[in-house]
Amino acid sequence: MDTKVLLDSIEEAKILGIFKNVCNDYSNSVEKNKLRNILAVSPDKYNTIKQIMIRKYSVDMNDQQIERMLELIRAFLKKSDYRKNIPVELREKLLSNQEYKCSFCGKNIDISSHADHIVPFKYVGDELDDNLQMLCGTCNEKKSDSIDYQIRYLLKLV
Repeated sequence: MDTKVLLDSIEEAKILGIFKNVCNDYSNSVEKNKLRNILAVSPDKYNTIKQIMIRKYSVDMNDQQIERMLELIRAFLKKSDYRKNIPVELREKLLSNQEYKCSFCGKNIDISSHADHIVPFKYVGDELDDNLQMLCGTCNEKKSDSIDYQIRYLLKLV
């Protein structure tokens, strides 16, 4: 495995781990609305998220990490409980981009394979662009709605 890919995956896993805590802390509608209102009145959403990360989670994130966290939190706040249909054309495009291989194990897959939300649906719904991948049935079942499956899988490979 390419070192840069591994380091990028570890970085994303770190951000997703913190994001999972945010989702848990703001999971009820009252808390979620508080966060939504804080961001709605903030003239500097970027700095607001940075301060929340420092104060509530004791994490000082760099600019790129804050941008990603803000993207995730916005998706979390907009999330619908209803899944969008994934068109065959998008499935074909994902398969082609992945060279018809499962994103995790590399097993050959086809159009009947599972379209998976990289950041699980329960956290962000269908609100993120480029949040789908194709997985074989076995990997999709193992991943389920786990936000940290990818890093656990990668660490087994190292």
